[in-house]
Amino acid sequence: MKKHNIFLFGSKIKLIFPYNIKIIEEVKKIPSRIWNPLTKAWQIAELTEVNLLKIVDIGKKFNLSISKEIFSLLAEKGEENKEEKKLLEEAVCTLEDHFYKMNKGFM
Repeated sequence: MKKHNIFLFGSKIKLIFPYNIKIIEEVKKIPSRIWNPLTKAWQIAELTEVNLLKIVDIGKKFNLSISKEIFSLLAEKGEENKEEKKLLEEAVCTLEDHFYKMNKGFM
């Protein structure tokens, strides 16, 4: 069984790779990253869609092995964001309709 360089570990994502300053520079751009000197791994606790996209991008850019759970989590976050966006759009439409009706009376 192949070991992944990027995988889910509890509620965090772990990144393990041979020393490479270019990868490290990219990982350091993720706000919630933490270096664990005991496991010699980077950990990301804030699993937002933006962070997941950055992590996948790093994996692809540097040919690191990414576990399927990361892609599943990314898809899940994308669906959550679609629902939030839909609810926000509905709220904006309701407000626009409300203001239109209010202003109609003043014309």
